[in-house]
Amino acid sequence: MKTVTIDASCAISWLFAEQRTRAADRLLLDEAIYRTAPDVFAWEIGNFISLRVGRGRADLDPLREKLGQLDIRVTPPRDSEATLALIGPSVTHGLSLFDTAYLLHALGNGGALASRDAALLDACRAVGVDVFDLRD
Repeated sequence: MKTVTIDASCAISWLFAEQRTRAADRLLLDEAIYRTAPDVFAWEIGNFISLRVGRGRADLDPLREKLGQLDIRVTPPRDSEATLALIGPSVTHGLSLFDTAYLLHALGNGGALASRDAALLDACRAVGVDVFDLRD
């Protein structure tokens, strides 16, 4: 089984029909992957869902159920010191703190990363992390 770090853009592709891509659909159907994400995933996906629900463009309960069915194992929240420790790598790689968390998570788990974020995909490739580029 291959470990794949899932970022919010990937999960959004699976949750919202207008965000779907063929590459994301193929990855979703791959039963040979272990889906994992850093703690920031919960904040990012939660924020996206909150905005959609708040604007009347989605219903919360079905989305929560669908998100749970994706079986993404999210790491426990990091403390403030660990969060601030992301600043150095963030500057080095030219990424947001969120994207740096995904990059370091993928590096630490020895797996791949799935995303539609070009800068994050490029940074992962630059440090040798396999990627699933979900843009198409």
